[in-house]
Amino acid sequence: MSATFTLTVLKAGNPVASMQGASESVAAGQTVTVDWVSQDKYVGGAGFTTAFQCDSTF
Repeated sequence: MSATFTLTVLKAGNPVASMQGASESVAAGQTVTVDWVSQDKYVGGAGFTTAFQCDSTF
């Protein structure tokens, strides 16, 4: 299975960055590492949370 993902970084509940990732040819039960890509400006500090979304699977 392959999939595309979006990871949104939030600070105080507000989005500050969005990243995209993808995986290809993943077998059931297999663990893979995803490289995330973003064009958003880096925001440093503490207190971030994330929201993960699977955009598509095929």
